[in-house]
Amino acid sequence: MADWGLKVSKPGKDVKTCTKDELVFDSELNTMKIAYSAAPVANGTYTHGLGYIPAFMVAGEGWFLGQEFSAFEATYYSTSTLFYYYWACRYWLFYQQGA
Repeated sequence: MADWGLKVSKPGKDVKTCTKDELVFDSELNTMKIAYSAAPVANGTYTHGLGYIPAFMVAGEGWFLGQEFSAFEATYYSTSTLFYYYWACRYWLFYQQGA
């Protein structure tokens, strides 16, 4: 067990004494990490250089989008080298470390 980290327990469970199956989140597990985050004000691309298509999330004022999503006449997507974004937004590109 790590000396530090973040744990979130299910409702009604004490995070200090609950079992692993009573947790909603445990940072000791191999969770996705943020590779890059930005808040551009116009459309464009970001060269992430991960070599694979990363998971990503995009958020704007009053909306939130997940992976491979098109809305508002704009598309947010990624290739193995580039992330394409449109309009003012905040985006997060994720990677997962090997076990």
